[in-house]
Amino acid sequence: MSIQNHIVWERAAAGDSDSLGSLSKMCARKSLGEEDLAACREILEANFQKLSKNARLNLGSIHVKLNNADRYFEILTINMNDYHILSCHRLGKCYEYGTGCEKNLDLSEAYYTDAARKGHVIARVRLLRLKLRGVWLPARLFILIMYVLLYIVPMAIYISIRNLITFRRIVDWRIKD
Repeated sequence: MSIQNHIVWERAAAGDSDSLGSLSKMCARKSLGEEDLAACREILEANFQKLSKNARLNLGSIHVKLNNADRYFEILTINMNDYHILSCHRLGKCYEYGTGCEKNLDLSEAYYTDAARKGHVIARVRLLRLKLRGVWLPARLFILIMYVLLYIVPMAIYISIRNLITFRRIVDWRIKD
């Protein structure tokens, strides 16, 4: 582990809220050993009230890595009470697959609908998939096309426009010189 990571661990253990967020992100995204994940979980759980909503989601991901889906579900429920869109989507996913709770497609659909109303694009696709469950193959192809149209195409357009604007600024800057 690098010196910078050691500093983050020490500050997080002392209760620094910025370092707690960095630690949660680091532990959720890197492949750490089980002992390191357990130590990270202990630090974050001890400072749970100081964590941001995203840091709580990262803590939930750590619990999933440590095979504690019940605590993950509990954290999502707490975040959902704070009207967090991503937690709403992930709760729908938990109910769809039975992660930390009983499988319940009706509740899953309700959470996906709520997340979709708040603007979560992937929740819209999952909601479509839930509604078309058990439908023949062409409908599944329809879902794939909808996913491309709702998510991939807008993202590609955004990136193209952003790159065009950046290129234009570079060209204008070189012409001025």
